[in-house]
Amino acid sequence: MKNELRQLSERHGFTLSPPAPADVIAHAQSEFVLPHALCELFGVANGLQHEWFRIPPLHDPNLSKRTWDSLQRMNDPEKSKFLRSHPEAFNGFTLFAELSGSDCAAIRTEDGSIWFSQDGVLNETSMSLIEFIETCLREVDEL
Repeated sequence: MKNELRQLSERHGFTLSPPAPADVIAHAQSEFVLPHALCELFGVANGLQHEWFRIPPLHDPNLSKRTWDSLQRMNDPEKSKFLRSHPEAFNGFTLFAELSGSDCAAIRTEDGSIWFSQDGVLNETSMSLIEFIETCLREVDEL
């Protein structure tokens, strides 16, 4: 995944964040289900952003100012703007990306499939995590 993310960074003009420390990843895994693909991503870059597409970082207590708006916050029904109206719709999912205002992407924890919400409806994709990221980055560049 490291090479793929570097290539995407060069192709789409965004800067990769430094990797999340192993203890930060382990702590996140103790708080909620963090699928393997996301662990791998955060081991390369602790979040990424390109205009309206954003994968929030894992909260790092040593970098609280930069990581407070974290994946943990995104997955907390009391704090997440994505879980406020229909938190039950996301049972069995780990939210991982902001797509725009109230739309997000999630990984189904049961099978690792990638889903996205659009206008309050969850839609399944057949893409891998890296393919989904690349598709979103292309959409950002086209708009």
